[in-house]
Amino acid sequence: MNFIPADIEKSTGPLLLGYILSWYLYGSLSVQVYYYYLAFPKDRPVLKGLVYGVLLIETTQSIFVVHDLFKIFASGYGNIVELRDPQFTWIIAPVMTGVVSCTVQAYFAHRIQIISGSKIPGFIILLLAFMQGICAIISGVQVHLGNDLTAVQAEALVSTTIWLVGSALCDVIISVFMVYFLSRRTTGFKETQVLVTRIMRLTIETGSLTATVAIIDVVLFLTFPEYSYHVAPALILGKLYSNTLVTSLNSRMVITDSRNNTPADETNLRRSEGMYMANVQRRQFLGIKSRPRKADTSVAINIERQVWKTEVPMNNLDSQERNDGTGAKIIIMEGLA
Repeated sequence: MNFIPADIEKSTGPLLLGYILSWYLYGSLSVQVYYYYLAFPKDRPVLKGLVYGVLLIETTQSIFVVHDLFKIFASGYGNIVELRDPQFTWIIAPVMTGVVSCTVQAYFAHRIQIISGSKIPGFIILLLAFMQGICAIISGVQVHLGNDLTAVQAEALVSTTIWLVGSALCDVIISVFMVYFLSRRTTGFKETQVLVTRIMRLTIETGSLTATVAIIDVVLFLTFPEYSYHVAPALILGKLYSNTLVTSLNSRMVITDSRNNTPADETNLRRSEGMYMANVQRRQFLGIKSRPRKADTSVAINIERQVWKTEVPMNNLDSQERNDGTGAKIIIMEGLA
């Protein structure tokens, strides 16, 4: 007979909260990937494969989340054995999160190597990324073999600690390197410089977020070994990394006439709107011809290749402008990836 303890919410609460937040972040990721699909059809196949591969992993993880949620809170409701069983948590949290975080960190290592022109910063990040990724997989296997979610600390103390601490440390180093090397470079193009500044700010924000969640996870893991408090942040950590990756890629896109643009941004981003052509009945954006509305003035867009003044390339930095059909214009930076 199963006896439900009086403090059952300390075990069920973190799981339920983690499952809900995981699906919330999956919805956010889906929207970000859709924006990426619309805005960057000319990205390199490797980059597209990275984005859609991460989406596939997160989709699989979300399916496992639904399985565990139903197993614990529906078909196995009130069954303490089902509650203590790791179910798919061992692969949802440590294994898949380790794979995604390692992949995202390796991408940033590649980006930093290009920006810095040196292999040393990228090698440091890759070393930490692979270390924490391998420890995450080892932790997941140990939890699976232990078959008791409340005994994770006894089964996987060292591997889980190295995984979470290594992940947080790697994120902090990525943020420091990105800001340092980007701040030392100038493109000579105001539009591009606006986006570079935005990427710097986004890198600090996302890197701080993932590092903070990893630190919270390891603190809860070490402080409350008898409860599953640490499971909640562990369940969302992978999706935070996925959202970080796609958001970083989408930061190359700027929508003019939006609420968030400052007057300085508007001035810089409208530089290519200086030439107007009278009596033109058709205009062309990226090879797609559209018929202008009545009393609408056609705009000729200059597409120019932008590179660093210091001859450090940013992966074919192309500035392009598209129309999203609502009147606002979207400026696309095909590089910076």
